[in-house]
Amino acid sequence: MNVLIIEDNKEDAQQLKEIIYDLGVAEVAVATSFDETIQLNQQQQFDFYFIDIDLGETKTGFDVAQRLREKSKKAPIVFITAYFSSRNYNLAKACMPNQFLDKPISKLKIKQALELSLLKQPHQKITDRSEKFLYTKVGKMIRKIKFADILWVEVDGRYSKVIARQREYHISMHLKSLMEYLPQEQFLRIHQSYVINKEQIEALSLVDNYILLNDQRLPIGRMFKNAVKGVLNII
Repeated sequence: MNVLIIEDNKEDAQQLKEIIYDLGVAEVAVATSFDETIQLNQQQQFDFYFIDIDLGETKTGFDVAQRLREKSKKAPIVFITAYFSSRNYNLAKACMPNQFLDKPISKLKIKQALELSLLKQPHQKITDRSEKFLYTKVGKMIRKIKFADILWVEVDGRYSKVIARQREYHISMHLKSLMEYLPQEQFLRIHQSYVINKEQIEALSLVDNYILLNDQRLPIGRMFKNAVKGVLNII
């Protein structure tokens, strides 16, 4: 996950940066003004923004957020301010923020802000279909899962389990909902309980109705058989 902090106070920015690093976020950048934020945002895609409202210049954090929302309406935005007021609250609402935090900041506040925002868009987290990965919370860490590394996804009770080459991930999301974050051209549902990565298929049998991935047989459901035949271009 890439996080951008917009904060003109260098000490506050450094404190926030260290807290976010400690929480397991891999990439954290800092901008101190409206212009620097726009420049960084053009150079790199960020997945999460912490924005101080008062930037010590004509442009405020609200101006920053409004510009960011022109590019992405989904990326979480958390406002931070030392001066909470009803006016600030009303201005903030127009920018569709995820949360509104008052200073002084603390590790607990930032941890809760990250977790609550991820609950609203649990796997985003990210994600535009052009992306080649998604993010998910694993324990205290936020992990990147590359689509290319996923072998298949299966139902795990009320939720889902992602089977990747190196490990398994338990996702607090129904399989049908999780499929919305997977590129349709790469992933295929073959059963009520299974979605596979087409690029990982080793073999299949339309007689015994299974697909072989990583030496594991996964069943092809009767209602999905024709779709499998059509999508895989079997000749």
